[in-house]
Amino acid sequence: MSGNIIVVILVAAAVLCLPLSRSTDIDLIDKLLNFSRSFIYIGLFAAWGISIQKRVMQPAVRKYLTAVSVLMVMWLVIRDFKWRFAANPDIIRKLWYSYYIPMLLIPLFALFVSMHLGRTADYRHPSALNLLFIPTGLLITAVWINDLHEKVFDFPANAAVFSEQDYSYGILYAVIVGWGAFCAVMAFFYNAQTGA
Repeated sequence: MSGNIIVVILVAAAVLCLPLSRSTDIDLIDKLLNFSRSFIYIGLFAAWGISIQKRVMQPAVRKYLTAVSVLMVMWLVIRDFKWRFAANPDIIRKLWYSYYIPMLLIPLFALFVSMHLGRTADYRHPSALNLLFIPTGLLITAVWINDLHEKVFDFPANAAVFSEQDYSYGILYAVIVGWGAFCAVMAFFYNAQTGA
């Protein structure tokens, strides 16, 4: 059986786990289906990361794509931990904030990958472009310290606990979305320009 067919079967199984888990009243089966779903997705991203090591010859592209696969696994693990294990509202909120690590780094790495496609194995992008890590890092930090300034997520003044159940978006949220979109669009633009 080809790898593509296996992936399709696994994705279909993971998709089916969600409605099946919602249709059962048996807690053990619900948990088993949800863990299976998460395990399948994490396994697929991990397998993709491993396959990158074998299939991608260009060192820089291999490095950035491997980082993307690690970030995707991290995102899924954080999400699962947040929804299934965390009970403390402060920990839940920090796990929610942690989503923004992969959400901001993946578009940046996509931009770097696009710059290396179609180039020789020893090509290095201009070192000045590494400065793009600065706004990315600042935005990740802004999310992590949101409780101090509430410029990413704004919580009601009378809230006993800051929660994703009751908030509005602040100005820095728009900056985060804009930065991620900018990196993604530039990745597609640069790729189209080079014809890779």
